[in-house]
Amino acid sequence: MLAKSGYNVAWNPRSKAVLKTMRTLKTTLLLLALALFGAAALSAEDSLGDAARKARMSKPAPAARVRAFDNDSLPKEGGLIVMGAATPPAPSGKSGEASTGDKDKAKGSSAQERGKADADWKAKVDEEKKEIASLERELSVMQRENQVRAATYYADAGNRLRDEKKYAEDDRKYRDDISNKQKDLDAAHQKLDQLRDEGRKAGASPSSLD
Repeated sequence: MLAKSGYNVAWNPRSKAVLKTMRTLKTTLLLLALALFGAAALSAEDSLGDAARKARMSKPAPAARVRAFDNDSLPKEGGLIVMGAATPPAPSGKSGEASTGDKDKAKGSSAQERGKADADWKAKVDEEKKEIASLERELSVMQRENQVRAATYYADAGNRLRDEKKYAEDDRKYRDDISNKQKDLDAAHQKLDQLRDEGRKAGASPSSLD
């Protein structure tokens, strides 16, 4: 037995073991708390780093700075280079005159072509009109001859008695000839009308189709 501060303390070897165990447990708990705190700090740091990177990526790129010039900042030597589309040079007087000359030449050529086309149409129309006039004369002659023949036949009673059959045959022949000639004349008139219609569609002048 030991005596200390007026109290008698009985030394128990088991008490020493308990105290040692408690100190070990405290140390372990402290290390575990420090480890958890360090892990939380690292995780927070990673989260903050990711957030910073996302913020930098989402931040719009700075607009290009446009430099403004005034009378004081304009360069005195070397001139000022302006970027952009170049202004096309103005056409020279010679090229303008050439363009006008080409237009006048084209107009003259077009007028000549129209004049030639009108002359061709007029020649075709005149040719067909001549054909019509010839057929009209032939038909008129045939009609007059038939009238004279009939007048001569009916003026002489003896002729009617002697040549009645021959006169009937001749009369049928004359009538057939006159009918065929009239058909030719009608066809010629129709051809002339068709020719004029084609000329109008082709742009021929009215005077060339008269």
